[in-house]
Amino acid sequence: MHVLQMIQDGEIYATINQKGGMVRFLEDPEQYKTCEMIEHIDSSIQRIMALSKKLTATDEQISCDQLYLSKVGRERQRYDFDDYDVPTRFNI
Repeated sequence: MHVLQMIQDGEIYATINQKGGMVRFLEDPEQYKTCEMIEHIDSSIQRIMALSKKLTATDEQISCDQLYLSKVGRERQRYDFDDYDVPTRFNI
């Protein structure tokens, strides 16, 4: 049971009613005020910012790669616009 494992691992805070099988979700007891938690959050933010920069650089590099652009251009010509299921309110 995935929910039970998540509760045991401390990933979520909940109780399971054994009789009815109902799950009751609880508030996270962490107050996020400790120095360790602040350092953890700061570290996570720094990693995310570094990943964002790397992703932006990769996107810019790919966007200027003529070989990639020509390949993508050829592949897109294989598909017909009618192949896509577009809701009627978005018809062009």
